[in-house]
Amino acid sequence: MKNSKVSVIIPVYNVADYVAECLESIINQSYKNIEIICVEDKSTDNSPDILNQYAKKDTRIRLYYNRENRGLAYSRNIGLDAAEGDYILFVDSDDYIEADLIAVCMEKSADNDLICFDYTQFDNIHGPMKSHTYLINDGEYRGENYFAEAVKSNSIIFSAWSKLYRKAFLDKHRIRFCDGLLYEDILFSFFCFLKASKIYSLHNRFYWYRIRKDSIMMKKVSAQSLESYFFIICEMARDYVNNHYKQELCDAIQGYIRKASRDFIQAYRKSDEKAAKAQFLKNKNIKYLKLYDTFAELCVKSGLLEDISNEHLEYIKSFRYVILYGAGDIGRSVLEILDFYDIPICGIAVTTAWGNRKSLMGNRIRPIEEYEYINKEECLIIIGVTEKYYLDIRNKLNKFGFKHYLKIQDW
Repeated sequence: MKNSKVSVIIPVYNVADYVAECLESIINQSYKNIEIICVEDKSTDNSPDILNQYAKKDTRIRLYYNRENRGLAYSRNIGLDAAEGDYILFVDSDDYIEADLIAVCMEKSADNDLICFDYTQFDNIHGPMKSHTYLINDGEYRGENYFAEAVKSNSIIFSAWSKLYRKAFLDKHRIRFCDGLLYEDILFSFFCFLKASKIYSLHNRFYWYRIRKDSIMMKKVSAQSLESYFFIICEMARDYVNNHYKQELCDAIQGYIRKASRDFIQAYRKSDEKAAKAQFLKNKNIKYLKLYDTFAELCVKSGLLEDISNEHLEYIKSFRYVILYGAGDIGRSVLEILDFYDIPICGIAVTTAWGNRKSLMGNRIRPIEEYEYINKEECLIIIGVTEKYYLDIRNKLNKFGFKHYLKIQDW
């Protein structure tokens, strides 16, 4: 694979403060056989001028200009159609990458359809860094095995930029981004995981992902956000029910859809429901609006728990992993509050799977022993059950080595 070309696709929109750093990190890759495809999405700042300056300095840079602002999905598709490389890497124009990202990934490419790697998230507003690490072993996997392990260990990354792709694989399965959607990465990654024959997992943190106050992910939940989430969930469900998949893949698909559904519920609770319905009508998504009304009823808060103190909120946020113990009505109310404060959980634990539901608000429910892989020092167990069960549950947690607990009666 030493002679294979890699196409790096960068959609660009109003990132004059960051795009030079992004381009520098790509131009200076140790792997030299690359082309850099920048798709300028009608910026209103001087991003185009910066692109032109770099294109004059490096002939590997190719510039494309959208006639109007079309968004990430459209721009990435332009890049995919123009790409001449054997492999594809997406980089967002306000992020940057390590100098050996492409070189190391290409060493593992062989006949793998995807090479997945870790990333570091840094906050352009406040400064703290957060590293994401896959909780699965390095190495080569059959596609369905990787998908299943990643979902089971809560190691799925929706983002398109967290992977290197074999272009022939994307073309064969006609995998492209759905134009007009927000969070288009969710659906794109879904079909990549679903169709890939072989996937290689790398624990290297190659990618630096910037959080900034004016980015899409930091903007207020909009009607378009809800429509996009729900459209994506429906499209994944439609594929699932219309195809016959092996049981391992079925479990992975269900887990992936649950995760996306949880994000939808979290967004729904912060949005204007009437505006969301109007967005469906505006875009003539009437068939999904029928389902949306039913689905939205599941997002109504139960009200069993009113809120949480700032002291306990900060305590919970100090842990890298959070597990909820309890899948009943109290557990649901705990999830509502955690969702409101944007606190993700690794999953829901119960004493036994027998007699319990399989998921709650998009989170998988498993016996507590299945969470033994979690680092106990960095994990908090929130015990969301009635007081009379607390002591028995705490003794069981001690047996499995868990050290940090918080019971909802103390909230």
